[in-house]
Amino acid sequence: MKGSEKNNETLIALTPILLVKDKRHYKLQILFVVFSSGWSFVSAVLGQMTYLVASLTLDSTSISPEGFLLPILLLVVIIVTIAIVAVILVVVVVAIVGVVIVVVIIGIVAVVGGVSFILELSFVIIGVLYRIVFYYLLH
Repeated sequence: MKGSEKNNETLIALTPILLVKDKRHYKLQILFVVFSSGWSFVSAVLGQMTYLVASLTLDSTSISPEGFLLPILLLVVIIVTIAIVAVILVVVVVAIVGVVIVVVIIGIVAVVGGVSFILELSFVIIGVLYRIVFYYLLH
């Protein structure tokens, strides 16, 4: 075949895709697929698919809000667990960063001012903390 003849070639396939129990009998659905080099993909289902979809969604008794309760609860538990773990990780990281900053400040003060300066700095920090605590207790 030449290139132009190959472009016009069409392949047709009939494929059984679904065996559905109707109210009175079994119905075999046939998928009619057309493959062509000119078309990307064309398919059509022979039968009453709109009736089947309507009967699955409207007549089915297994779809109910109670059936979704367990998955919803599981999703809530997963979200709450992730939130708790995230908060714990943030607190731990902030604590580690705070300790590193305090150690660096104390190291710089020790090198620049000596041990007596560290004692003065600790009293200043304690005094500021007491003022903050008493301010919030009195107001």
